[in-house]
Amino acid sequence: MPFEKIKWLVIRTHKVSIEVHSLIFEILLLREFTYRLINGIKDDLAEPKVFFVDEASKTSLSASRENDWTAREISTPTITKFLTMARQFHLGVWASDQLYSALSDVLKSVASTRIIGRLNSGKDIEEVAQDISLTDDEKKAMRKLETGEWIVRTANINKPFIIRTPNYTIP
Repeated sequence: MPFEKIKWLVIRTHKVSIEVHSLIFEILLLREFTYRLINGIKDDLAEPKVFFVDEASKTSLSASRENDWTAREISTPTITKFLTMARQFHLGVWASDQLYSALSDVLKSVASTRIIGRLNSGKDIEEVAQDISLTDDEKKAMRKLETGEWIVRTANINKPFIIRTPNYTIP
């Protein structure tokens, strides 16, 4: 089946090395990006496609790889370039991780929506508070989030807000 026809593709990478995890993600993402770029498929012509990446700090979306010279030289075009141009090609990345500060600055700067749950690291809490412009009271509320509570900040709404989701058990 041609890659363009695939609606859902799930690849479990929990038993592979970080390098292989990152390589699989980059190949799929950059293949779709390059296909759309070469064929001029952008704006309203492109069907939206979103790449979901769990443990994003273990891929090229990590802060450590963003500043790694070899990672920048090997990736063509770089993930940074992709992230800054993806929206016009209707491509998106849903990156999740428990370590906010380990994610790349470019990923955080182009993210139009952020959903943040309970964080344990003071460094992560301070960085999130600064990145999404939380007041002191909102920062205190973030420290008290329970399971299933999330602070959401999106480009379309001026103030962050809290949502609650049911607690599902994943088999």
